[in-house]
Amino acid sequence: MNKLIHYRWLGCLLMIASGITTICYALIDVDQNGSSDIWEEQYGMPLPASADPDGDGDSNEVEYNRGTNPTVYDSQYEQIAVISDGVGGHLSQVTFFGGAARSFTLEETTDLVSIPWTEDQTIPGNDLTILVEENVNTSKRFYRVKLEGPDPDLDQDGLDAVEEHLLGSNNLHWDSDGDLMSDGYEAEFRDVLDINVDDASANSDSDSYTNYDESLYGSDPGNGMEIPDTAGLTGLQVDKNSPIH
Repeated sequence: MNKLIHYRWLGCLLMIASGITTICYALIDVDQNGSSDIWEEQYGMPLPASADPDGDGDSNEVEYNRGTNPTVYDSQYEQIAVISDGVGGHLSQVTFFGGAARSFTLEETTDLVSIPWTEDQTIPGNDLTILVEENVNTSKRFYRVKLEGPDPDLDQDGLDAVEEHLLGSNNLHWDSDGDLMSDGYEAEFRDVLDINVDDASANSDSDSYTNYDESLYGSDPGNGMEIPDTAGLTGLQVDKNSPIH
């Protein structure tokens, strides 16, 4: 039996602007605990989406979405600071931590009671403390940072932007290394495949099929006992410029 690639499919947004674009969210989740396997490997432990191993009141899913450490109680996200220049408050500096491959929106208001929050700007995270400087012409101004979450799977290869960032692959192309095997496929079988190296012609499990052949049939390139089901797929061609594999 062929092994199925396990994704936690988070859904798609249909964007209509200059044409129709589908933006999808998905994760590699072979253990099916709701969290990205690639993210879990960064911390060396299973991190079920609903669990809270560091006891900070935020689930692993929340920590993944904003880029904080699920094993450390005092993660940096809450450290949002606003500093005035002290001369009439004309220059404000807003600092906060932003996880890479995620987006954050800075919002502002001059009155917490009667004036709605307005969007100031959307800022990409970079795993560093982000500094935003603004000229302010009012005596007071309030800021908050809204988490937009991980950037989507723009190339529709089954990996969201966070996973691509952790793997060092390209979130704008389904096949980062140009070997005609999708990044999603290579990520699931990363124990024998390298997402950034052309290893399509290799035969990792020493059976009768190259890694590329196995990718066409969805079989495990590291398991020589798993024979690809080739029925009806002989002669399948792949367009290298296609957005998905």
